[in-house]
This record gives sequence, structure tokens and C-alpha cells, in this order.
Amino acid sequence: MKKYPLLFLAIIVGLFSGCGPKPAPKPVEKTTAYFDKSLYPGETVNVNGIDIYYEKKGSGPYLILIEGLGVETWLYEENISSMSQHFTTIVYDNRGVGHSDVPEGPYTIDMMMDDLNGLMDALGIKKASFLGASMGGFMAMEMAIRHPEKVEKLVLLSTTAGGKEHVAMSMKTLMKLLKAPEGAPRDVIRDRLTMAYTDNFMNDTNRVEHLIDLRLQNPQSKAGYDAQAAIGPKFDASDRIHNITVPTFIGHGREDILVPVINAENMHKKIPNSSLKIYEGLEHQFFVEDYDTFHKDIIEFLTN
Repeated sequence: MKKYPLLFLAIIVGLFSGCGPKPAPKPVEKTTAYFDKSLYPGETVNVNGIDIYYEKKGSGPYLILIEGLGVETWLYEENISSMSQHFTTIVYDNRGVGHSDVPEGPYTIDMMMDDLNGLMDALGIKKASFLGASMGGFMAMEMAIRHPEKVEKLVLLSTTAGGKEHVAMSMKTLMKLLKAPEGAPRDVIRDRLTMAYTDNFMNDTNRVEHLIDLRLQNPQSKAGYDAQAAIGPKFDASDRIHNITVPTFIGHGREDILVPVINAENMHKKIPNSSLKIYEGLEHQFFVEDYDTFHKDIIEFLTN
């Protein structure tokens, strides 16, 4: 398979945005003023001069879930429902999305790491396990590399270490993602979801319509999209992940067309204390689609 730069991260958000990034009235936005706190159980904390929105649930050892490009806390709602029975779960909106502020971009992986460290400090968290999906996996990897003393265990989902060894999506997939969206917003989002979920999932009308509702209710601004998208093409941990020594679970859908499974296999070869599970027949969002199986695997891994 031909290798491309990490272009996929600059466009993968189209899977969830449907109609593309929404225009922003100004380059720097404050989001905490307009969301209805009665609908969202979280709080905000000021970190590095910006407000970061987070939700805390459950009790026990800390588990911090890190979102991918352009998605918010709602993506992990089913995961948190189960995992919070075993852990104190923390899920937060990265800068540039959701109910966190949208400072002027572009953003860098260093900024994201400063936000994550600042959030941990503000909440008094000394050590935690980390779960990161797609771009969220970048931050989880960096935490384990830069601050191993803060990491108990690591879960990397549908992600890549980047660099020259990154194997990108096929040209056919890339062309579909780059194609201008057509049709009503719901139809556009539904079409994009087919690139991250199986036909079996797409036939589950209730779950699909719920995801579409969440995306329409939580559009990402153009400013936030552009700022976050700048991170992907520059990310490269391929020559550093061998320094990750904490127990690491790598999960990937066999049929992932956005981040081909070979990227997970390559990470597994380089991370010394890692295990790899490939979810047969599933795609990029396998951890949402088959959350029952995924939860059993993760809870066993984290509590063993």
C-alpha cells in the first residue's frame, strides 16, 4: 500500500461534521457562555488561559479518555457508561471543539499536551491510565513517552505513530472523503458514517440516527477545525514509541479504511510491553460499534 503524509487527519473530521466545518464569527471563540449546563453534566476549568470542558464519572483508579479530531465527549458516551463502573473516568473536549474554548490556531501536539497536563494538575490527578482514539492516540502516546511517571496503562485505538512508516488510506477512500458533500445534512452525515462503521451498524436505525443528532447538535467551528487539523500532518512518534514501557493495549478494526490496520501492527512491533487485538470485520469506530466486546477486553486489561 502506498504511503502518504498524515493527510487523513485533516479530513477525517468530515465523517462526523457532515456538512463540513461551520463558519466562525471570529477567530477566537468562548464556548462556555452558550451551552446549557442542564444538558451537560461536566464542568470547566481554566488551563493555560483557556477553559477546558470535562466530565467526571464513577470511582476507582483514574481513566482519562482522549478524543480524536473534531469529536467531543459524546463519542464516548456508551464507553463511559460501562467503564465508570470500574474507574473514575475523565473525558474532556480538546481545545477547538465542543464546550472548550477555541483559541486562535494553528494548534500543535505540544499545546494539546500542555492542556492535558494542566487538566490533570487542576483536578489533582497524579497518575492515570489513558485511552486515546485516532488523534487522541497521539496524545496518549506522547503522555507515555514524555511523562511515564503519570501513566499506569495505555490504550491506543484506531491510531498510528505517524512518520515515514505510516500507511495511509487508499486513493479511492481519499477521493471519497475529498468529494464535496451533497444533499441534506442528515444524509451527508449518514453517508460519511459508512466509512467508519459496518453495514450491520448502519442498519441499526436508532443508533445511527442518534449519532447524526449528536453531530448536528454539536457542530465544530471552522476556526476550531482548521486549528486542530494542523496537528496531524506533523505528528511523528515512530522513532520514539519504543520508549513506551507501560503496559499497552492496541486495538484496531480489521476493515479500517481510514487508518489501515498495518499501522497498529507496526506499533505493536515497536512498543515492547504491548498487546494487539484486531477486531475482525469491524472498522474505524469499532469501539463504538461493538462496545460490549471492547469493554470486556479493556476492563480485563486495565484491571489485570
